[in-house]
Amino acid sequence: MTTLGTAHDPETAARLAHLTGEADPGLNVSDVTVRPTPRRAWTPTIAATLVLTVIALAGWEAKMRSLGLAAGDLDDSNDHWAMARRSLAVGSTNKIAIVGDSRIWFDTDLAVWEEMTGMKPVQLALEGTNGRYLLTDLARDESFRGLVVVGLADALFFGMPPGLRGVAVERAKTQSYSQRFGVVLHRQLSRWFAFLEQMYTPQRLFRWMDLPSRPGVVPPARLPWKLAETFDDRQTFMWPRVERDLALRDGTRMTWMGMFRFVLPPVTDDVLQTVVDDAVRDVRAIRARGGEIVFIRPPSSGALLEAERVRLPRAKGWDRLIRETGTVGIHWEDHANMQGLDVPEWSHLTRESATRFTRAYVDALVGQVPWLQSRAGQWRRSAPVP
Repeated sequence: MTTLGTAHDPETAARLAHLTGEADPGLNVSDVTVRPTPRRAWTPTIAATLVLTVIALAGWEAKMRSLGLAAGDLDDSNDHWAMARRSLAVGSTNKIAIVGDSRIWFDTDLAVWEEMTGMKPVQLALEGTNGRYLLTDLARDESFRGLVVVGLADALFFGMPPGLRGVAVERAKTQSYSQRFGVVLHRQLSRWFAFLEQMYTPQRLFRWMDLPSRPGVVPPARLPWKLAETFDDRQTFMWPRVERDLALRDGTRMTWMGMFRFVLPPVTDDVLQTVVDDAVRDVRAIRARGGEIVFIRPPSSGALLEAERVRLPRAKGWDRLIRETGTVGIHWEDHANMQGLDVPEWSHLTRESATRFTRAYVDALVGQVPWLQSRAGQWRRSAPVP
């Protein structure tokens, strides 16, 4: 490092002094620092940097795949949801929207819907989110005249909205073009790289380090670890590792039970009345435009199911909801072909069971819902004979 007053090249010093003096005549040029670029072999340096970067990324990719992550798992975010929500506004007269929490999200096979009815629903369910909030969003959308399939876990639906990801509704209205481009870019890269999984970023792994607590210190509550894989059209199934990893499965069960003990308030009569009144209002709004609404109660099991029954007995919650809204309700306990499904962590079905459950509940809906029955019948009559 040199100064203009002591530069070894008098010509360079004079030229820089002249330029600096023109910019600021009062500047003492002897105090201006000159940082000459060192002469290095930049091509090998850049090449070595690229090689090391590729090696590091390849190592991280290999590590993530060894944990059970896979390329093609596209993740989900509020921006993904916002793009799905806007797609519903295009020709929404005969469209099907699925709203609710993570149960109906994980437990629905969109390909089965399309196979059985000729229509592929738009998946709008969100984990940890009250389906009533999403239902109200559709009820207020005058352009929507389709079928709403409302999946519900009692603990969320019979509580106060919005829940964990209710902000996604607003994102659909405010999403910028750069955010939309980010979704498209992330989807394309995720088809090739497993390490882009948002639940296994280095920052999240550091935050989730299982460090021992001091005696008497209660560790903070944690949301479950990665539970699902998400594909095109927000098609989501349980992550296969949850089925075989006992620690992951049991840790998730503890999370659900902790919510019941410490997070979820009791369902008061006032809250229950609000839930039913809101549902009745939204059903009327959508039916007035020629649409329809149905309710689905996916399976749960184990101690979680017992806790759900204690918190809100079926007769007080589900049965009243279906009776006062005058809608079709499919409850898994009422159907023989919905029994014996695999619910490893007590709240969501495995991929195989989700396909079975979807086939069973869609078959029940086609048999009971005129809106769906007529449209599925038209599609079947017009479909080419194989």
